[in-house]
Amino acid sequence: MKLVKIIDFLYLATNVVIWPKNGLVLGSRVKHFRHLKTKILKFLKITPRAIVFPKTNSTVDYLSIVDSLLYDVDYIMGGVADRIAEINGQLKLLRRWLMRLQHLVKGAKVSQLSDDFMQIIDVAYESEYLISSFVVGDAPLWYLAIRLAHINAKKNKLDRVMLRLMNKNSDVGDSRAAEDFIAQPHPTRRDSADDVMVGFEDLERDILDQLVAGGEQCQFISIIGMPGIGKTTLAKKLYTHQLVSHHFDKSLWCVISQVYNLKNLLITILMSLRSERDDDELAKMDEESLALQMYKILKDRRYLIVMDDIWSSNVWDDLHRYFPDDKNGSRIIFTSRNKDVALPGSIIHEIPLLSDDKCWKLLKMKVFGDNPCPPQLEDIGKKITAKCYGLPLAVVVISGILSTVENEEGTWKNIGESLDPYLFSEQSNSVMRILELSYKQLPTYLKPCFLYFGVFQEDAEIPVKKLKQLWIAEGFVQEEDNTRSDSVAEEYLKELIAKSLVLIVKRRSNGGAKACAIHDLLRDLCLRISEKENFAKLVDHDCSIWNQKFHHLSVQMNQSYFALPCHLAPYSARVRSFSCCGSERSFSLLNMRSLRVLHFQQQYSNHDYSGIQNLVHLRYMAINSIPSGLHLLMNLEFLTVNNRIILYTPLLQMAKLRYLSSESAFFPAEGRSTEESSKLEFLSEILISKEEDEEMMKCFPLLRKLKCMYKMFERRNGEYAFLDLHFLDLLESLTVTVSRWDSGLSSISIPFSIKKLNLCNLQLPWESISIIGLLPNLVVLKLRYQAFQGEIWSTNDDEFKQLRYLKLEWLDLNQWDVSSSDHFPRLQRLVLHDCCDLEMIPSEIGGIATLELIEVRGKCRKSVEESVMQIQQEQLDMGDENLRVDIQLDDNDVSSDEDSSPASSP
Repeated sequence: MKLVKIIDFLYLATNVVIWPKNGLVLGSRVKHFRHLKTKILKFLKITPRAIVFPKTNSTVDYLSIVDSLLYDVDYIMGGVADRIAEINGQLKLLRRWLMRLQHLVKGAKVSQLSDDFMQIIDVAYESEYLISSFVVGDAPLWYLAIRLAHINAKKNKLDRVMLRLMNKNSDVGDSRAAEDFIAQPHPTRRDSADDVMVGFEDLERDILDQLVAGGEQCQFISIIGMPGIGKTTLAKKLYTHQLVSHHFDKSLWCVISQVYNLKNLLITILMSLRSERDDDELAKMDEESLALQMYKILKDRRYLIVMDDIWSSNVWDDLHRYFPDDKNGSRIIFTSRNKDVALPGSIIHEIPLLSDDKCWKLLKMKVFGDNPCPPQLEDIGKKITAKCYGLPLAVVVISGILSTVENEEGTWKNIGESLDPYLFSEQSNSVMRILELSYKQLPTYLKPCFLYFGVFQEDAEIPVKKLKQLWIAEGFVQEEDNTRSDSVAEEYLKELIAKSLVLIVKRRSNGGAKACAIHDLLRDLCLRISEKENFAKLVDHDCSIWNQKFHHLSVQMNQSYFALPCHLAPYSARVRSFSCCGSERSFSLLNMRSLRVLHFQQQYSNHDYSGIQNLVHLRYMAINSIPSGLHLLMNLEFLTVNNRIILYTPLLQMAKLRYLSSESAFFPAEGRSTEESSKLEFLSEILISKEEDEEMMKCFPLLRKLKCMYKMFERRNGEYAFLDLHFLDLLESLTVTVSRWDSGLSSISIPFSIKKLNLCNLQLPWESISIIGLLPNLVVLKLRYQAFQGEIWSTNDDEFKQLRYLKLEWLDLNQWDVSSSDHFPRLQRLVLHDCCDLEMIPSEIGGIATLELIEVRGKCRKSVEESVMQIQQEQLDMGDENLRVDIQLDDNDVSSDEDSSPASSP
């Protein structure tokens, strides 16, 4: 034991001498290291810093530590096995102990975090410090071997303590708390994306009348209420109402939020108002030019503008002169928490709290839908809703809990009783306590996923693909046998949506979530709990407040703070993710040794990436350019680059890189061997412009998703204009865009594994579509801007047998012949955008038994609208009420237009 202490002393003393510039704080949460630190500093006559590692009451934090440590141990045992043969047995013992500890932490409650529990956690922190030091190269193998033996001896003494705690957690009596039921799936769960409103019918009717009737003067309508009262939901119902959509020439929805950027807001408005959207062009314009262009678009039109979540009247002060008043009945709606933002002369509607009866009615609709409530649950349900204090958000959140449990009297009673300790008489506090309860009821594996929403900006629309990648990189997603991690992450998100904690804001063609968001009040809850549990810290002004407690840092700084000191504290070795948005200051990453996620949420050019090759734990990175030494990041799985990149060989040979997205990607001019193999599963946007490029695509045998730009070339055998990707036999999703200056392709060859296909500007003859129609697994097909050329498309038998979603956009198709509804036997959604020449939709489409929706947008003939309405009426006459129709045509009838094609391809 004395020898171990001497080695510790010498090793740590050496670190003091070697690392003074890094400001390394010696020691950890374990008493052993604190004691040695004091002796070392005293020996070297160095004044110790007044920094300690505080203990927390966060099982989420502890679970993150254990998960991270397990990953590092697995990496050492698998990646450098030849180097650690002498300590392999010690590592196996440590790993087995960590698996038991993981199970213990998952089942622990805050009330059970006793001194015995903290002794076990101390050993975990000591192990993490040791293993991390070895992984990053700061600790030699001989030191690891000696210290591992000492750690294993310490944990052996705690085995009986751990066993007793595990037995205590598993001893659940009949009076189980509500959280014991929450993780169970329930067949009656409703999709929380459906906005259900109860109790505001009269208010909705009054505002609707003010929108479509009343005077010709431009009128301002303010919807005021507390957070969670339903302001945004009511405004959305009005905005999407059929009378409103037909009454106004232009409609626009924009979210303002507490902190806004005028230029970005104007760009968002113009992108919604203009039919031709050029983001780069708008980004180059100044604020005055953007505002004047918005004014010209709205001039002489009857418009409806909804400004959601306004915090200050300063927004209107900036914008009011750019909204013309042509006395044609235009309307502007504000929603706000603050009554003070209402403009003089505006109509103010304050949303009241719901009565207990209306709360109960809302809860029944959210939990049971069209099914009746079991009689034995009514009294209990009414008592539960009485505690919601009339706030719809509280009702929705509680219904999210109830919809995931069994409809049994005892279960509901337990949940109702568990509400009491979290409620105060003051309404604002009681609401937050209800929301906090929804967090407490989450299964352990969902808690970090939910808290992670706090690192995103307020009112952000979060792409689901990005969210899942971040969860995986952070280590929140628990791997399951024979199930891909992204599929597990998808299930996690569905659970949060089912519990009404996350909203779907955009859907995919298959009906799944494409983008999601979180209510402002729930985001506030995430930030409050995250800081309380040392999980994450949001920095919105002075970066000097950062300290060593938090694993996740999110920097969201306004331009007005650029002059403030902006540097990382020297105690950032604990930080596992660093997310930055809103500041262009340079951050040093040298001290962030444990970093797993580096996420710059916008494009930046002023960041210092020096030393990034030392961040060996990095799993996810979103940056503006590729730094040198990137290929040395052995654990990197997800890489997004907001610029052009060259696919050089070391990059593609990275051991774990499976996702690569960039503005555009090129193969090097000198080429590379096709015998080399990459582990990429997603690649976007790659340019294929020569036969060597096409050959190099064979280096990606594991590709599942591919987005590529194809520039036609002449092959060695003299053939021209032929796309061949048949060798990618695992490919499931393919997007191909042919350069707009090329002539059309003659044919294509794609693998039979394709499930989703998106084609643009291929200019293939319609006779070639049978190649696509015979794909056995095709579910989604999008044909955009001249994907096929010709006036007539005649479908054939035995084609598109599995197709669920079909989108036709900017095609010069005039006649669509479908001889039988059997040609698309499983079609669910048909979408037409700007098909200016199409005469009508075949009536046979209406005979498809699975058809749920026909959507028509943009510039289309009136005859198309008439044919759609006729199809719907025929289905109603036959008793089929399932077919929905959504038609939103531009004002001008294109039936007489000579040239209705866009000036350039999308």
